Amino acid sequence: MPYLVTFVISAALTGAWLWAVARWAGFVVPSADLLIIVGLCSGLALLPGAGWILGMLFMALLVVKVTEADAWPDAVLVVTGSGVVWVVAGVTRMMLEF
Repeated sequence: MPYLVTFVISAALTGAWLWAVARWAGFVVPSADLLIIVGLCSGLALLPGAGWILGMLFMALLVVKVTEADAWPDAVLVVTGSGVVWVVAGVTRMMLEF
């Protein structure tokens, strides 16, 4: 159950962050692609160990591939903010387990 709650929280916050950065930077992320990117990367970030690294790598690759965003600074800003969200979600999961 804590993993489900963590996934929902991280997916919602990551989706909001990706949408906000896309709007601020001026590139468009189609809704279906946004949901796929957020779901895939938030799920990868839950893997123990290097899951968050895989999530960040896949997110950077997918954002650059799917949108017209530049790797610097757009994709880096998206990945950095998502990493912060995943750390907060991981701490929330640990708090729910105890």
